[in-house]
Amino acid sequence: MSSKAGRSRIPIPPRRIDDQKYLMNLANLAKDNEFIDENIWKRIKEFNDARRKNIHGLAQGEISYSELEKPCFGLVNLIYDIQNIWLPTKFGKEETKP
Repeated sequence: MSSKAGRSRIPIPPRRIDDQKYLMNLANLAKDNEFIDENIWKRIKEFNDARRKNIHGLAQGEISYSELEKPCFGLVNLIYDIQNIWLPTKFGKEETKP
């Protein structure tokens, strides 16, 4: 969000980004300024809801530590998709030619 990729083509000041205390506040800021689309925002929300539910479940003894793996593994794809918004990464024959 410190790039010019948003709707206004004006970067969001780093301080404003850093001031976001919660993941969904940051996701809302990114969505409202069109740095991420609705689909990515929904996936962030789904991850955040699962994260909160599982952390609270673990603290209350309702789930085991190993059950935390599922939301964490799902996060890898989400992070990759978010990174590809600004810095597309491609792997394949074209990228590995000598």
